[in-house]
Amino acid sequence: MSEDPREDPESIPFLDLIHDVGPYALRLATYWIAQPTLAEDIVQEAVAKAWTHHDRLTQMDNPRAWFLAIVRRECIDYWRRQKRQPTTADLDDAQSVPIGAPDPFDNIDSRIDISALLSHLSPRDQELLAWRYGMDWSLDTIAEYTGIPLPTVKSRIYRALKVLRRRLNHATPSKD
Repeated sequence: MSEDPREDPESIPFLDLIHDVGPYALRLATYWIAQPTLAEDIVQEAVAKAWTHHDRLTQMDNPRAWFLAIVRRECIDYWRRQKRQPTTADLDDAQSVPIGAPDPFDNIDSRIDISALLSHLSPRDQELLAWRYGMDWSLDTIAEYTGIPLPTVKSRIYRALKVLRRRLNHATPSKD
């Protein structure tokens, strides 16, 4: 086997996966770690760990979820090594990591403080909403990735959105 993965024909699916999911992985790590440079290091470490199992990639049902699970575990391991609780980044900071398309909300003059609204949710519910709406994952993918049953994913997201709507209605003055 060649030292350079670009010269190994078996590595093409792996390189395609990393090219496809890399920006999402960086966004996820930036959300969890709240330090973009450190998030890059964590994603790089996840790529190295994933490479050790790249031969199984073609047999996986959802390689994207598999790789993002590695990134998430790397973030959790980072916090364990630091012996402190994770503090996630503001969604604005995580969203600043480019994926390719321009952010349609860049030109909004008055923003609602989403971070303050999200702070009323559990970290797990915040994470579910970030995957669903920030990363545009399907409910099935979220269930598969988290191991949470699909009906539970649906109900947790529904309840979290209900809490956010209620808080938003109290936070914004009516235009009567």
